[in-house]
Amino acid sequence: MFKRISVFIAVAAAVSAVAVAQEVIQLKLNVAKDQVFAYKMTVNVEFQGMPITVTGKTISTATKVDKDSITWKNESKETTIDIGGGQTMDQPDSETTMVQSLDGKILKMEGAEATPEANRLANAFNFAFPAKGFKVGDKYEATVPADKDLGTEEIAVSYTFKEVKEVKGKKCVVIVFSHQEKTTDGIVANGTAVVDLKTGMPVSVEATFKNMQQQGMMFDGTYKTEQIN
Repeated sequence: MFKRISVFIAVAAAVSAVAVAQEVIQLKLNVAKDQVFAYKMTVNVEFQGMPITVTGKTISTATKVDKDSITWKNESKETTIDIGGGQTMDQPDSETTMVQSLDGKILKMEGAEATPEANRLANAFNFAFPAKGFKVGDKYEATVPADKDLGTEEIAVSYTFKEVKEVKGKKCVVIVFSHQEKTTDGIVANGTAVVDLKTGMPVSVEATFKNMQQQGMMFDGTYKTEQIN
């Protein structure tokens, strides 16, 4: 039943874009070609009263940087499913290609694991920001339209730019977010993201979620990812 968990991995591949100018937060991807970002990931869910933990590593490499988009090679490695009682299953490594606009919107997903279900989940956890800048304390609300080619649903997003602080030696913005698919039993994700103001990449994300779809089933649980390089 849980032989393939690529849908969970799709969450960790979703990246955000932020840069700063004085006290104004300017939303834009700011990475160089061949720049690599590695993360460790933990997803906790429950199935029929049994706890399930998925752990692994994701590696995002910027393979192409254009004036209006970034192309990423997203790899999942060392992924393990731990089913209650200590039963574990190692998962094969996988790779997808993702193209994002500079404000973070997902434009394209390619690869064997880039199924409509996986694309929908990645999009539900993805951060896509407006071009205008924001000050600490500002709140932004918008709707990300559905994409038939990707198989994604329309999503209502809400971001509060809580504070700017140093985390792991990096100047970061802390964003409290809420994402909700505007469809029946749509995916809902609420949490906090810490984003490096220099690169625009997340340092960490912690969230609770509902209605995560996996092989015809839906799960509620928690998600955490943290940059390790």
